[in-house]
Amino acid sequence: MATYPVDGVTEYNAAIHPNAIDPTTFYDKDGGLWMVYGSYSGGIFVLDIDETSGMPVAGQGFGKKLAGGDFNAMEGPFVFYSPKSDYYYLMWSNGGFADGEGYNVRVARSKTPDGPYLDAEGRDVIDARVNNNYGVKLIGSFNFDSPLGETATEWGYNAPGHNSAMYDVELDKHLFVSHTRFPVEQQAHENAHAVRVHEMWVNSDGWLVLSPHRYAPIEGVNYVDNQDIQGDYRIIFHENDTNTEEHQSLYINLSQGNHVFKGNISGAASGTYTFSENDSLINITIDGTNYNGVVKWQWNKGEERLEPVISAMSSSGEMIWAHKLEDKTPAELLADFQNAMADYFPTETEILSDGNFLLAGTGPRGLTVSWTSSNEYLVRRSGAIYQGPSDLGDQQVDITANVTYKGQSATYTETVTVKALEAINMTILSALPKRAHFSFDETLAESGTLTNEGVTFTDGVAAANVAGDPATANYVDGPLGKAVNLDGSYGILLDPSVIEGNEYTVSFWLNQQEQHNFRPAVFSARSADYWQSFLPASWNDGLMMWSHWLEEDASFPWFDGTTSVVPYPINEWHHVAYSFKEGTIEIFYDGKLVGSAEGLEDMHTDKPDGSIITLGLNYWDPGLVAQFDELKVYSQALTEEEISALEYNMFTEDAQMTAVAKENLSIAADLTFVVADLPLAGTGMFASSVVWESSHPAVIDQFGYVTRPTRGNEDVDVTLTATISLAGITETKSFTAKVIAEGPPRPIARFSFEGNLADSTGNFADGQAAVNGLIPTDAATIYDTGIVGDAFSIAGGSSAGAKLPNNLITDHTYSFALWLKPSSLSQFTTAFFGAASANSWFSVVPYGPGAGNTMLWSGTAWFDGDSGVQIPVDAWTHFAVTVDGGKLSIYLNGELANELDGFPDVFTAASSSEFSLGINYWDVSFDGLIDELVIFAEPIEATDIKELFDEGNLAE
Repeated sequence: MATYPVDGVTEYNAAIHPNAIDPTTFYDKDGGLWMVYGSYSGGIFVLDIDETSGMPVAGQGFGKKLAGGDFNAMEGPFVFYSPKSDYYYLMWSNGGFADGEGYNVRVARSKTPDGPYLDAEGRDVIDARVNNNYGVKLIGSFNFDSPLGETATEWGYNAPGHNSAMYDVELDKHLFVSHTRFPVEQQAHENAHAVRVHEMWVNSDGWLVLSPHRYAPIEGVNYVDNQDIQGDYRIIFHENDTNTEEHQSLYINLSQGNHVFKGNISGAASGTYTFSENDSLINITIDGTNYNGVVKWQWNKGEERLEPVISAMSSSGEMIWAHKLEDKTPAELLADFQNAMADYFPTETEILSDGNFLLAGTGPRGLTVSWTSSNEYLVRRSGAIYQGPSDLGDQQVDITANVTYKGQSATYTETVTVKALEAINMTILSALPKRAHFSFDETLAESGTLTNEGVTFTDGVAAANVAGDPATANYVDGPLGKAVNLDGSYGILLDPSVIEGNEYTVSFWLNQQEQHNFRPAVFSARSADYWQSFLPASWNDGLMMWSHWLEEDASFPWFDGTTSVVPYPINEWHHVAYSFKEGTIEIFYDGKLVGSAEGLEDMHTDKPDGSIITLGLNYWDPGLVAQFDELKVYSQALTEEEISALEYNMFTEDAQMTAVAKENLSIAADLTFVVADLPLAGTGMFASSVVWESSHPAVIDQFGYVTRPTRGNEDVDVTLTATISLAGITETKSFTAKVIAEGPPRPIARFSFEGNLADSTGNFADGQAAVNGLIPTDAATIYDTGIVGDAFSIAGGSSAGAKLPNNLITDHTYSFALWLKPSSLSQFTTAFFGAASANSWFSVVPYGPGAGNTMLWSGTAWFDGDSGVQIPVDAWTHFAVTVDGGKLSIYLNGELANELDGFPDVFTAASSSEFSLGINYWDVSFDGLIDELVIFAEPIEATDIKELFDEGNLAE
């Protein structure tokens, strides 16, 4: 600030003042020069620039703020002017730029270069924050999906952003340039990061819409006619969120209606469209939402053909993209599916050991598929693969698809071969190639007592450093006899031939006494420029294989074989091991695989003289402070189960393995509330086979497929019994599963106000008395006679309401219902309030704005969810809503009162949200009674809402 003072600013505040990064200049339509800049920190600012000097015009300070602030992840601003629309467009990127961090491009517009810039809902983006989704989302992560049978190329972007844009006068085109990453399935493409150029067009509302395809010049007049527009499309709904995973495409069909330029939309979404051939403008209505956009021919690079595309925007600023697929008959689509099956499933000669086939129930363009398996023990119709017992050998399984599309059906079968389990027993385990064994029972000698390779090694040497300065080893009690105790003053130099070749396993017990980062447990090196270090505490405080080596081309790569063990514990014995085979490292902790990685340099083949292997020492750091016991080296890369059996559990009998396999067998599901199929494993630990029996096969069969009791019937308890077999020994284990009868969804929260503010489901903590601002208070809560039992009573004015638990609603699909009996009405006063912030909230207001009707009101993305009437005073009214994306349905006394589209998404992007009864941040308290607040995590049906109304109506 002393070097570059700003008028009125004595101290820089990064939350409100700009960052001096991401500057870009632009000319206004009159030739004036401007600079937009700033990312994160205090937001995005614009400065008027003197073109002669290239400096800001004096007296502007930091310039005029346009958007962002408060350290929000908003960066890369860019402004350009379009003579087509006579608007300036401000673009920026929300979210993080890394893969999966949600990068997306936002746009707002203004008639003047220095703003204010407004989004499609008329909101000034000076208030834009990532979690309130201000700004029109021009592009975010997406994927045009190609399910089994789809011949069209699968493609998409992940985290596109930090763009520039322009209007090219000579081309008469708007162009958009950004970098992007790609979906995981496509990341072999161009190192998973590239620059892309797309054409933009101006829709009938003066907003920019973006082509789904990369830019390619197209010669001639680009008009799509009535015949060409009809057909099947893949469509992307970009929504208005900062999505970290790609929005996936759906299938729709456009067909001609009762007018040459009007048509119908069917498939995964339904609606209508109208378009004009002469100006390429199109208007689409899908599920009640209207979109204005453009239909154009574009070049599909993946399929090397021209095809119609649609890009359009709703009035609330949500984009849709669609591209037309190749026209195909039902017979051709069925043949495509058959060909895809032949390519997807392995041949009979390819032996399967494990995995999971993706056997979806739907295919391209609405094609439906049901799957069967000739042997459900080995391949479930869900796609899960389980190996059979070793004594039965490899087995063939027929997988059959019954496919239907537009009245035509076909059945296709592919045969796969499932490999039998390789038997694991103590006889087999004892024959594994053990190379070396150090017991550390008051000695550093290699014992040889458990080895079977006939190799001898020199004794280990206690040393103060890798140079071999002598030290004295000392010992403590370990997990098995004695253990060597490294106190930081010395380590152990081992015979460098203890580990040889490009396949091995190192196993030992370790008790870290003090955490010191980078001090190795096991260190192997050819030189100080060529080493690997197995660390209990690496740079991330966790267990890691860390390596660094000098290549022949003088490059010096680093290798981080990270694990989930962070931080590594202190003063506890744990078993650790690592296996290496041809560049792949696997790391184990207490018998479990905790990390794996590829690309580790081979350290132990053809080692030069001077190579070292140590415990606790490297070239640079002080010694490790830890205790070691039972160090073993195998000349084979052991599996997780082999390490668990031999080294962690130290089994000596097959019966021990079977007992542990039984102990560890589980069902990965909530068995107290079963509403979906259960994953009943066909194999267990140590290659044990598992066969299931059910006490009620009609409810849960032996493969885990669930048939719920019909609505009105009781829930059913089912006993599932597993028979675990290993090495001729069997054990049984039983589980009890409660299968829930079909019926209305279970609420995630229910507040009945029976003398308290407790959630009767037990999912959330109790509410508490609070005053305006949602500030807790010690005031007593008051209850009176309710519609069912007691009700919560609030006395209006500044009296206390209730603050409910946070995060009752977390996304854009939910329902809630409550009974209200107001004693008086005050405009804007809330009965039930939920907020992500003071700028993003919803409120059940008995006396709403405007005409005063009762509504679900939302701001600052103002939305009046009007019920059409004002509820009466001194009488009970049941108020309920469902929110399904942007579709809002309002019910009064069990009957649908209104349906509206475009309801704001208050909660999805919020890190936390808060809820209250009778109070908000601003208005007087509710006056009256509230009863039976019920909240669901999904949109419930009208019949379910009628049942909730009937509960109170019958009680009254």
